[in-house]
Amino acid sequence: MTYPAMDLILLTLCLRVMLTAATRPRFFRFLVAGIGLYLVTDVIYAMAVLQGTYSEGNPLDAGWIAGVLLLGVAALHPSAAEEVVAVDTNEAKLSRARLALLAAAALIAPTILLFLEVASGNEQATGLVVMWTVLFGLVFIRLVTTVKALAASLQERRRLQDDLTHEASHDSLTKLANRSLFETRLASAMKTAPARTGLVFLDIDDFKGVNDSLGHPTGDDVLRIVGGRIRHGLRRTDLAARVGGDELAILVEDCDDISTVRGVAERALAAVRAPIEIAGHRLLVHASAGVSLGAEGSTAVDLMRDVDIAMYQAKSHGKDQVEDFRPAMLGEAVGNFELRSELAAAVESGAFVLHYQPTIDLANGAIVGAEALVRWNHPDRGLLSPMQFIPLAESTGLIHPLGRWILREACAVANTWPNRLDGERPAVSVNLSASQLAQPGIVDDVASVLAETGLPPGKLCIEVTESALVDMVPARAALERLHDLGVYLALDDFGTGYSALNYLAELPFDTIKIDQSFVGAIGHGRKVDALLGGILSLSASLELMTVAEGIETEAQLAHLRTLGCRLGQGFLFARPMTSAAFQTLLNDESGAPDRTRGWSPQFGLPLPLAVAP
Repeated sequence: MTYPAMDLILLTLCLRVMLTAATRPRFFRFLVAGIGLYLVTDVIYAMAVLQGTYSEGNPLDAGWIAGVLLLGVAALHPSAAEEVVAVDTNEAKLSRARLALLAAAALIAPTILLFLEVASGNEQATGLVVMWTVLFGLVFIRLVTTVKALAASLQERRRLQDDLTHEASHDSLTKLANRSLFETRLASAMKTAPARTGLVFLDIDDFKGVNDSLGHPTGDDVLRIVGGRIRHGLRRTDLAARVGGDELAILVEDCDDISTVRGVAERALAAVRAPIEIAGHRLLVHASAGVSLGAEGSTAVDLMRDVDIAMYQAKSHGKDQVEDFRPAMLGEAVGNFELRSELAAAVESGAFVLHYQPTIDLANGAIVGAEALVRWNHPDRGLLSPMQFIPLAESTGLIHPLGRWILREACAVANTWPNRLDGERPAVSVNLSASQLAQPGIVDDVASVLAETGLPPGKLCIEVTESALVDMVPARAALERLHDLGVYLALDDFGTGYSALNYLAELPFDTIKIDQSFVGAIGHGRKVDALLGGILSLSASLELMTVAEGIETEAQLAHLRTLGCRLGQGFLFARPMTSAAFQTLLNDESGAPDRTRGWSPQFGLPLPLAVAP
């Protein structure tokens, strides 16, 4: 009985290997031939033993020897070293053909027995065989039904597993890949072909304003729409992912140069720019993107760092654009990181100074006030301008203690300024950022500083830009309370945004500062001049004071006078100067008997200022 049992095992193993392999290397043929030869030889041997005709040295023995040799050839064949790809046996389906084969295999024994009993005339045995066959058939039918139910259950379970796997690797809101899947794909691409792997890092501009003004559900709808647009605009080989709140990334594989990556980024930004209609709102959304191409020896972490740096460069250059990564950016980013670390210590130690740029009455050249501009007196880099550290202060939250110091220092210094010839003291202007204006205690801080320094509220002007007014509700409340204190309010960089007129209508501004881009364009076209004249006419209609920024030429000054602009700032009059220099300038002016000319050239360009008729 051992020979038939072992033969069945060999046959089962052979069939198992042949039916579950997706690839069949050449050594399979030798393996099947060897096992088959063993099986045939064993069957013939068993029949010879039953008939008593087998003896040692029978030619039949060659079958076993040949079978062993074939198995050896299969093991030593070069194709045996190749990987054999297996078929997932769970994918096997219980088809009708397989059911029929299974039924025939199960019923072949009782059927043969039935024919033998019928042929022998044994009616009792025939009846038993028929009953046993019917019973076996019913059991087989029940088994098939159970197997089908199990197969359906397994298929549903597999579908749920696939859904869970997809959910685990994709963002539920945008349906894009999540950070985990994206990083895995990116690491694989950088390991395989780093020099042909591109990356796009995209951040939606001013997305916080959407959430704050229209609510987070609307913000989620924006992300969902933007994600869908980007996903449908990709190449087949690209992968888009949501890697942060409003941050998206696109993996661009098999690209020849950076232009391919840039093309993907520009198409993505174009898709984002299309108007979005949500709950009755028509939103114009845009984004900034950084792109980079991998290099030999670089890693996925390096590439992510590079595109992040490039994206922030795009934001700093005006947003809604694509910026290619350049190696020089990395050094700048490292420098900014070091600067960020030093900024906290600088705020604590008070390593800042204020410079003051005069505000001039364009009619007679009198100094009516000054704008306080902060400088960082860095021990190694010298005097740093606000553009070099104010964004860092805002991103780290240090803008709040720094802003309080600027306000207190400016008010204290302004309270020491002498009165002008007309008996009025010059006013001081202080800028507030968006995060400062949104701070709950900002109005109390201003009131406390005024009380501490003794500066009259009417001699303080708070300047805010349009970016600080994105969230209108808290901005309006803060500005109205500041106005109630008696503080003057100015809208800075007027004309650079899209909703300035709305701000003028709804918020209690006293002054608008015309952006220097309008002043610099004077004389470059009738439309520009007409637009500037329209701004000044609108200001007069609304009884608002106007200050023109960035006046650098006498021609610009003459044109602004003609249009009726009252006040101005610019290098034509004076650059920002130290507190001591400004104090000297005020002292000289307060004692000057003749106001038909400007001040000494040491404080600015020599400029004759004729008295307006």
